[in-house]
Amino acid sequence: MTNITGMWKLVAIERQQEDGEVYRDDSPTGYLLYTPEGWLAEAFQYRTSEGEHGCVTYCGSWELGGENDEILYHVPSVHPNQDNVGARLERHYEIDGDTFTLIAGSVRLHCERLR
Repeated sequence: MTNITGMWKLVAIERQQEDGEVYRDDSPTGYLLYTPEGWLAEAFQYRTSEGEHGCVTYCGSWELGGENDEILYHVPSVHPNQDNVGARLERHYEIDGDTFTLIAGSVRLHCERLR
């Protein structure tokens, strides 16, 4: 089984823009936490391609799914968008040792494991 449990420091965010260009922020601030018991928390700040600041914070539970655990489901208990509370949000991911990329639609969160 893939080991995504632990604390991950966000080191970059990539977002595909409407025109197809990919904007990359190499200086976000934040963390993703996955516990062995199935709890998660995300809190981070970033800069948009227009120079605006954004923030994401939510917590809830997580689980792996799919034939080969290739799908990561987030089920928020607290989320700024009330429509997402209790929803099973499908994510994909890539993991290689101490690097982890969470993929949510056109957004890729690049993280490094904290030791």
